[in-house]
Amino acid sequence: MTDQDALAAYLKSVDVANELVACGRERGWTPRAPADGWQARGYTDATLATVVVDWGDRAEKVIVKVAPSATWDHAAYKAADIQCPDDFRGHLVLDAMPSWRMDSGGIVTFQRLAADDVTNCKPLSALAVADLPAACELIVRGLAHSWNPEPPRPVRRLLTAVLRDQMGWELGSYGSIRAWARDADLLAEEMPWLALRDEPAVCPNPLLLADDPSPLGAATAEILEGRCHGDLHLLNVLLPCRPGGTLLPEDFLLIDLGGYQRSRPLTTDPVFLMLSAIASGLGRLTPEGRQELLDHLVRPGATAPRGYLAEVVDRVMGTVAGRVTADDRGWSQELRAQLRLSIIGIATLFTSFSNLGAQARWWFFRLAARLGRDLLGDLEVQIPAQAPPATNPFHDTPVSAPAPRRPAAYAPATREVVLAWRAALSDPAAARHHLRAAYALVDLAADRGPAGAAATCEALDGLVHDAARILGDEDPCTLRLRHKLAGWTHLAGDAVTALETYRAVAGIRARVLGSNHPDTLESERRAGWPPLLDDAARQAYGS
Repeated sequence: MTDQDALAAYLKSVDVANELVACGRERGWTPRAPADGWQARGYTDATLATVVVDWGDRAEKVIVKVAPSATWDHAAYKAADIQCPDDFRGHLVLDAMPSWRMDSGGIVTFQRLAADDVTNCKPLSALAVADLPAACELIVRGLAHSWNPEPPRPVRRLLTAVLRDQMGWELGSYGSIRAWARDADLLAEEMPWLALRDEPAVCPNPLLLADDPSPLGAATAEILEGRCHGDLHLLNVLLPCRPGGTLLPEDFLLIDLGGYQRSRPLTTDPVFLMLSAIASGLGRLTPEGRQELLDHLVRPGATAPRGYLAEVVDRVMGTVAGRVTADDRGWSQELRAQLRLSIIGIATLFTSFSNLGAQARWWFFRLAARLGRDLLGDLEVQIPAQAPPATNPFHDTPVSAPAPRRPAAYAPATREVVLAWRAALSDPAAARHHLRAAYALVDLAADRGPAGAAATCEALDGLVHDAARILGDEDPCTLRLRHKLAGWTHLAGDAVTALETYRAVAGIRARVLGSNHPDTLESERRAGWPPLLDDAARQAYGS
């Protein structure tokens, strides 16, 4: 048996083994299976395994993570390292080398080992449930104070933009949130309002709140931002072990930093961690216990549920609130409102995790819907008196998104969308109305590798020119398309052009929309990527 055959048998995938061999051939190393390997399943559909990377004069073990789709890259790891306060750097596990995109549209990442012996670290999920509340509090305190020691920076943002941020790419036309919603007849455009069993008032479909148009309209809030991991579930926090097996929460390690961002809502990671802890333990609760916990999250203090999950909620929420109270900066009310937004968005995101099971996914949907109703109530948005009843639409057999298509099959679909959009552009009003078609085009190509990104760039470039001709160069719709084009240009491998586009869009948005408009701030933030470029690209960019 050849080393490549042995690697394929070890990874249980000929395709993945072939991709690793191709990656190694391009980068100057050879992969092989270790004699005593380690494998695990990630929180969603990712698989992880230790692999030996042989450079010829030396060899090292890395953790290979294979995900069916992703948009994360080495730049995020590099940014996390560069931007990390010295006191917190020991809590980060960085990557060993840049990621590798597979022909299938998936991605392979290469992470350093968190310890000399990978088995000497356990995920937070392995901790005894009695110890989980204190551990979560300790980790959240580290995130809030050590990773983000600076005073929180408030940014005025649209509520819809915050919710979309928290729901992530899963909200896209082909993301798994919309995939199950489509199959369950719960798309926001089809069932915007719904009646939940045992709930006296109608609730919004959580997807409606992030839709366009949204009943939230142009409502804004001051959002406190900071460094953010972005995917902080229990398996992405490792705890070192003492020789006797005792876990050490105070020495926690954060892995899988591919979603790191310097400026995201400060509540993102604490809420993600809290809801992950809840997801891991919901099955242990009685129906009454699950309802009490949901009520406790919606109306803190109105009920007093017992058990470790309620303690996790209290400790995490209290620690986040204390981050502002300790600094006495007058942002406590805004932070409480921000916590609610994060819970709505991330709870909706959790409905896309098929491995949680039908019962848990429906629990998170109901949590988001009830908090959404309270949010609309605070904004005095009129809610219908009646709505169709909604029951649990989830299945324990996962309802998956359409399988990724290879670039060769992608191009005709792109042309169809482009033609439809160009037809709409004969009328400026219709063009604005059908702008979603352009975003559907972006989603259509998502995570299909460099070839798919390049095809998307070509199609979007045509749309930008048409939009500029019909709507004008400075129309918000045109600028939004140019901003999207910059993102896909970066994914296609041309970081310099992407950053130049972000900079140009930021300048126009500042003049047209104002320097403090959320869209302007987003383009300016994206234009701040040059430190992440390599030396040659940074010189070409002129920074």
